[in-house]
Amino acid sequence: MTMQNKKEDFEAIENKHILGEEETLRKQEAEIYRVASQWYVQKENRFYDTDDLSRRFTLFDIASVITTRLTEEFSHVRWSKNSLKKVGDMLTGANRYRKNQSFPIWNGTQVCKPGTTDRLIWEKGMVTCNTWVAPDYRAEADVTADGSVFEAYLAWIIPNDKERQMLTDWLAWSLQHEGEKPRWAIFLYSAKHGTGKSTLAGICKALFGAGNTAELQGVQPLVQRFNKPALTKKFIYAEEVKVGQGSEAANKLKTIITEDEMLVEAKGKDAEPLVHKTCCMFTSNHKPVWLEQGDRRFYVIDIDHDGCNGAARYEEFRALVGKVKATYADPQKLAGLYRWLMERKLSADFDASSLDVGRHATEIMRDIQDYSADVDAEQLREFVEYYGLNFIPAKMVDRVMEKICSRRGNAAKHLFSEIGWKVGRAAWRGEKTATYYAPKGVKVERGVIIGGDGAKMKVLSYFEKVLEPALDADWARSDESIGVRGAQQPIETRLVLNEGDDELTGLGF
Repeated sequence: MTMQNKKEDFEAIENKHILGEEETLRKQEAEIYRVASQWYVQKENRFYDTDDLSRRFTLFDIASVITTRLTEEFSHVRWSKNSLKKVGDMLTGANRYRKNQSFPIWNGTQVCKPGTTDRLIWEKGMVTCNTWVAPDYRAEADVTADGSVFEAYLAWIIPNDKERQMLTDWLAWSLQHEGEKPRWAIFLYSAKHGTGKSTLAGICKALFGAGNTAELQGVQPLVQRFNKPALTKKFIYAEEVKVGQGSEAANKLKTIITEDEMLVEAKGKDAEPLVHKTCCMFTSNHKPVWLEQGDRRFYVIDIDHDGCNGAARYEEFRALVGKVKATYADPQKLAGLYRWLMERKLSADFDASSLDVGRHATEIMRDIQDYSADVDAEQLREFVEYYGLNFIPAKMVDRVMEKICSRRGNAAKHLFSEIGWKVGRAAWRGEKTATYYAPKGVKVERGVIIGGDGAKMKVLSYFEKVLEPALDADWARSDESIGVRGAQQPIETRLVLNEGDDELTGLGF
């Protein structure tokens, strides 16, 4: 055989080998493109990592690493230099762009869609990034439903059967309906440290998946301006939650719990609407007295037992915590708990869309409600006494409430009743009869306020000199400026009218 023949035979064998590789590759291409085309998305000539959309790359960056990533991710494929270039070019759209074969165009939005394994959701030729990732343990096979360790742990930290049942129903419903959201949150309170709140939250985090959890210190990252990263997660867990009653943070927290869509903002990005299906769990060692009376957005559980740090059964409880952590560090055991919760039949009176406080209020929730009522009434009493208020039209009540609490409607009406005020009707300014609140013995006749002792003041003068200044004042800071509210002489005794003014014949309402 001549050298020429040997060379031709070698080339034929090599070509056959290459063709064989390419044939094998063609059979595998669909799966390669399906997986690899979801690694990055394109927007404005930049590429973004779908695992972390804050990471931005140039085409040169991606072209430099794509062959390495392909060979690492698909190590079972017998790659040739040509096949690597072909797939790399197709993914980056170097020659032409193809749906499901090239890194797609990103519309700039994100959504958390539990149960949807595709990282990208197509719409109008572009994609929305799905932040939800299926937890690894859910791929476990031959799983037996088992919640025994979880039940034993709950029985220790939550001895009340009804409270334990509510929490378990809430968790089971949230997993069974992972694409929806409960309209109320779990709030775990304990005056002592080391009661196991964080361990319980850790189990929930594992069930929903670490990649689908926003774990926060306080609620500031959740209610601040740039809160998009937290709201693109399914499970939100915040420790040491404490906000002011009726504050902007408190109101925003309630909105997050109940609403499906919010306007959110990420750093360096324009605000955009975000559909979110979050479920929230909060913990604190401070009693949440900032909750409003009758608040239906928080189910508060007092975690109190004799196994906390320094207590009589501390060692026994510590051993149980160790067992719980070891059990659910095992994917098979965690999958067993997940199946047990997925198969759980919920209580007949459980409603994830609305918390019936009258039926389900815990002992600590009732304590907070009583405390809230007392504090609100005392705040209102201090406010009206300090500013000498003896007459408030119903249409201005909300402005008063904004200064001391966040009650509205009938709740405000009851608050006035608690401080001894009554509801009346009268006409002033020549308008139709309107509703007002005033202390017992005070009435309004022909545009004049008449006190119980006969003192009189025109309504318009009262608005100008007493009520409006009070509503415009910064009551929230008054305790800082005078030490204790009301420590100064009441304002009404410091009002002085010009001599001969017939609008006022007395101030001793």
